[in-house]
Amino acid sequence: RRLVELAKERQVVVFTHDAVFLTELRMAANGQSLEPTLQSVEWADQRPGSVVEGLAWENEKFFPQIDRIRKDATDLEEACNDHLNNVERLQVRNLYAMLRGALERGIREVVLYDVVHPFADQVKIENVGAVIGFTLEDWKAIVELHDECSGVISAHDTPSDSQQEIPHPSELLERLKAIRSVFEGCK
Repeated sequence: RRLVELAKERQVVVFTHDAVFLTELRMAANGQSLEPTLQSVEWADQRPGSVVEGLAWENEKFFPQIDRIRKDATDLEEACNDHLNNVERLQVRNLYAMLRGALERGIREVVLYDVVHPFADQVKIENVGAVIGFTLEDWKAIVELHDECSGVISAHDTPSDSQQEIPHPSELLERLKAIRSVFEGCK
């Protein structure tokens, strides 16, 4: 709370690797209508110290994750063959794995209005009232896409006669557009 109060008067720079502290700091800043600029420091060219905008994937919120998947799928769609080769199939599988995790985050952040957060020691009781108005059709759309993601990713050894064909990135882009509208309708 002290850092947030200080940030109302001057620039505050915080370096941390602690996800719990970062979450608490972001929640406190949001509570005071402050929007922090977030950057990450990572390795590049075999050296540490490369500064990039935003957070590491694991700490990003749902909509920025969906935007990143969409950007990566668009880039892949432009570069890949009409019939995917092995490298392209692996890239699509990775995007579906990212999407599966993002859907779970979207359920927590958007549908459940961040009532429970894995890196916070509190339940936001005041947000429970916002967890209404979710239609059965919206829920089915999320479950169907989650199931599709589970079928595409290589998390399990699937017998060759039961393997699902890896969708083209253009199909993924269509799914992203549809699911984004579902989650935006939940805000």
